[in-house]
Amino acid sequence: MANFDYTARDYSSVREALSARASRSIPEWVGDDPSDFMSTLIDLWAYTADTLHYYIDRASTEAFLGTATQRESVLALANLYGYTPNYQRSATATLSLTNTGASSVTVPANTKFISTTGQYFYNEEALSISGNSTGSLSVRQGTLVSSESLTSSTDSTRTSSDGTFGQRFNIYRTSVDPTTVRVFVAEGAGGATKEWSRVNTLVSYGPDDSVFSVYIDSNQIAQVVFGNGLNGRIPPINAQITATYGYSDGSLGNVGSNTITRLATSSLPTITTITNVSPAAGGLDFESIDSIKRAIPGALRTRSGATTLSDFRDLALATQGVSKATVSYTGSSSSGASITATVVPDQTAYLTDGAASVSISTDLRDRVARELLDNALLGVTLISVPSSVTFTKIYVYFDLYVKSNYVQSVVVADVKNAVENLFAFTSVSFGQVVNIGEVYRTAMAVAGVDYLIVKGFTTTSGGTTTIDNSGKITVGATSLPKLGVVTITASGGVSAV
Repeated sequence: MANFDYTARDYSSVREALSARASRSIPEWVGDDPSDFMSTLIDLWAYTADTLHYYIDRASTEAFLGTATQRESVLALANLYGYTPNYQRSATATLSLTNTGASSVTVPANTKFISTTGQYFYNEEALSISGNSTGSLSVRQGTLVSSESLTSSTDSTRTSSDGTFGQRFNIYRTSVDPTTVRVFVAEGAGGATKEWSRVNTLVSYGPDDSVFSVYIDSNQIAQVVFGNGLNGRIPPINAQITATYGYSDGSLGNVGSNTITRLATSSLPTITTITNVSPAAGGLDFESIDSIKRAIPGALRTRSGATTLSDFRDLALATQGVSKATVSYTGSSSSGASITATVVPDQTAYLTDGAASVSISTDLRDRVARELLDNALLGVTLISVPSSVTFTKIYVYFDLYVKSNYVQSVVVADVKNAVENLFAFTSVSFGQVVNIGEVYRTAMAVAGVDYLIVKGFTTTSGGTTTIDNSGKITVGATSLPKLGVVTITASGGVSAV
C-alpha cells in the first residue's frame, strides 16, 4: 500500500495512518464526527491491528531462547537442542526397623511409612525380619499407583494401541517421578502383559527394541512415548497399555534424620521401632525456566565431547538434578587425567535449615560421573563426585539507623530480607568472594535507611565485633557461602501503631 507507514503497530499510530489515507482518498471527509461510520470502521481496524501485532510480537519472542517466557516454549527449545530438563524426583531413605516379636515378620512391598513432617514413604521391595532383630529397608517418598490404564493423548476414550507410530499415553496426575514409571503392554498369549524398558531417549534404539520414554509437558502431565518403528517398537494394535508409577512431593521429601518414625498401617504390630538414621535425599522439583535457559548453551557446547574444565562443568550442570557444579583437575601424567566434579541439587530451605553441609545421593553422583565419562575425550580415566558439599557460614552483625519518618520494624524487616537475598541459593556460587561492601550497598538501597555500621562480618559464630580479612571472605573452591545469622540492632524511626 503506497504511502502507508508499515512501522505503525499500536492502536494510536495505526489509526492515525488510516485516517491520513482516508483523508487523501476522500478529501471531502473530515473525520471529526465520532458517530461517522468511517471513523468507527477506522477504530475497529486500528484495534484489530493492535491486537494482531501483539500476538505477532509474543510469537516471535517465544521463538528464541533468550526471550522465551512460557514453559511450553522453553521445553520445545530444550527438545530441539537435545537437552532434557530436570523433572520432579522423589527422595529416598533407608529405614531401620526393629521386630520385637518372637517370630519373623514380612514387611510387604508398598507398605506406607509417615514422617513427622507429614510426608508418605513406601518400599518397592518386601523385607523379612527375624524375631527380635533389626532390618534395613529402602523407601521412596510419595505414593505408588499400580496397574493404571493409560489413555491416548489424541483420544481420551482409547486405552490401547492403534498401531500408529509415535503414540503418546497420558498419566493424568502431576508430580510424577519419571524414574518410577513402569509400562506394561498386553501383547502376550491370552492378553498377558509384558513390561517394556524405560529409556531417556528413543533415538539410539532399533525397530525391535521394546522401549519407551517419559516426557513431562508444560502442564506437568507425564506422557509415555512409544517408538516409530525405526527408533523403538510400535505397540501391537489393540494392545492395552497400563502403568505403575509413583508421584511425590519433590524436594519437600528430603526430610531430616530420625523423622520417618511410624507406619501408616496397624497390620505390623511387632514393628515397634522405625527410624531413618540419615536424612532422606534426592528429592527434586521441576527445573525452572531460567535454569533450563542457562543450561541449554552449555549442553550444546559439549555435545561433541568435553575437553576443558568448563566443558565438564557444563556437562555436570546439564545432568538432571544438578543445580550448581564446580570441576577440578586432580590427575597426573603418570596416573592419567582425573576429574573431580562437586555438585549440589537445588536447596529450597537454604536460608532456614541451618545445615552446615548437604549429602549428595548415590543416584545423582552416579549419573554425573556417567555423563562426564561418556562425553570425555581420550585420556580422562576417572571421574570422582564427592558424597557431600560443605557450606561456609557467614555471620553478619550491624547497627542500623532508620530515618525519622519511617516505621522502624518495617525497615528492619526489609533490610533483613534484602541481606538474606544476597545469600539465597540461586545467588551463591562455589568459591565465591563475599565482600562487606555488598552488605552496605544492599542495606543502603532499602527505603528508610539513614545509615548503618557493620560491626561483625565473619565466619565465626558470635563474632559480633569481628571483621574477617578486612571485609572480604573467600569461600573454598568446593564450598558454598551460606548466611549463618544476620543480627540487626536498630535505632531511629517510629514505632508501628
